Amino acid sequence: MGYYNANRFHYVVLLTWQLAIFLATQMLFSIFANYTPKWKCGEDDHFDTNCTIFTECKGNLVFEEPAFNSVVMEFQNFCDGNTKNTYLRNYSQMVFVGVFFGTVFFGWLADVHGRKPISLLVFGGCVVFNGASAFIQSPNTLLVMRAVIGFTVGGVIVVVCTYCNELLLPQQRIMMRAFFNWGTGRMLQTLLCYLFPDWRRATLAISAAAFPAILSVLFILPESPIWLHNKGKYVLMKESEEKIAKFAGRAHIPIEHKKVEKSKNIIEMISSKKTLGKLWVLGFMWWCSATCSYANDLNSGSLSGNFYLNQFLFGLIIYFSKWVMAWADKEFPNFSRRRLHQMSQIAVCVCFLIMIILLSFGRKGLFLTILNIIGCVCIEFTWDANQLCAVESLPTACRASAVGSCSLVARIGSLLAPFIAFSAQFWSPAVYVTVFILGAINFFVAFFWLTETKNINLESLDVDEEEKSEQNEKRLIDGENA
Repeated sequence: MGYYNANRFHYVVLLTWQLAIFLATQMLFSIFANYTPKWKCGEDDHFDTNCTIFTECKGNLVFEEPAFNSVVMEFQNFCDGNTKNTYLRNYSQMVFVGVFFGTVFFGWLADVHGRKPISLLVFGGCVVFNGASAFIQSPNTLLVMRAVIGFTVGGVIVVVCTYCNELLLPQQRIMMRAFFNWGTGRMLQTLLCYLFPDWRRATLAISAAAFPAILSVLFILPESPIWLHNKGKYVLMKESEEKIAKFAGRAHIPIEHKKVEKSKNIIEMISSKKTLGKLWVLGFMWWCSATCSYANDLNSGSLSGNFYLNQFLFGLIIYFSKWVMAWADKEFPNFSRRRLHQMSQIAVCVCFLIMIILLSFGRKGLFLTILNIIGCVCIEFTWDANQLCAVESLPTACRASAVGSCSLVARIGSLLAPFIAFSAQFWSPAVYVTVFILGAINFFVAFFWLTETKNINLESLDVDEEEKSEQNEKRLIDGENA
């Protein structure tokens, strides 16, 4: 890890980040909670999830062997007339409603009160509320609790992401995305659901597995020196840097920091035309990625093949594909954030266009699953570009709030995702057509207006120093065109 210059403190930060991502996969827990075994009527040869058969077959309905005891199975929320019960969509949607509000609220709190206390608050809340949901007996109360869980997940996504980025070195940000990522969190969630094939026991296991994150923030990670410096708390900043050096087993070397002239809030920051322009572009990119990724993920339970194997493969391939991203970032200095986004978005559009054509001709099976996984991986790469550019583009004074605003816009997309996934029962290519169209628009928006941010020093970001950002952008874009 010579290139990344990582020590044991950085590894604790990265593991904390991984547990944050693991908790964030609660947004996909509905894949398991809404798992529905197929059925048939009497001696029919073919199992299906056709609600007409479910409604009209009286007393002779036969289910296939279930892979997971889901919320749908426990509460018998299979069908509503000739269509799937809307409880499935509502269960998925409620967590996104909570995330929608949690991102902005906790992002603002973290900018005002610090990264560490708010990270501790959202980690603790998410673990406790998620564990408590395993004991709820009422389906409607469970929906409310899912919204509460989503509220804390929104804080985890925004605050812990900002916190960990500020505790890492610039070259370690791509390492954070590559080796400690969504794929690992998804695999761990799938593994726990496989080991505990009941939604209540799996929920408790997930909370228990995430508990070490609370201990990490409480006892090891100090307040972000970047945030303290921005607030003018120089004594506390020095103490924080000394604590980091002590845990890393290295001598503390004082760093000369640029004096902070004025701390600006989010309203003051968007008064800058350049910063507002960045937020518009980033917000649209986040919205497209969220709509596409969550709609496709929620639809993944309908793919043919083994239920657990499909979900595990999604996570496994995402995980190892991120190694390729890290390798490219290390070996090719001109592999910029813009190039990462452009190449990934083109691949997404190609994969989903082929899937639309296959489904239009009634073709399903292994090839469709492979294309779906490749497309899912490439959507993940666009997420990497989104988050890196957001963190690296915006000044410290409003970074968490601004990332929270981007995440808020993304949650609008995630709120649409259950409806898009639900529409696939009426027209099977609906999800893939949506992903293709939004992906094409996203590519052109980012191509023309996304600014380059690779290797930017976060502490140097200030609205008054935008010329440095422009020089960095010009250097890397010239490299792209070389």
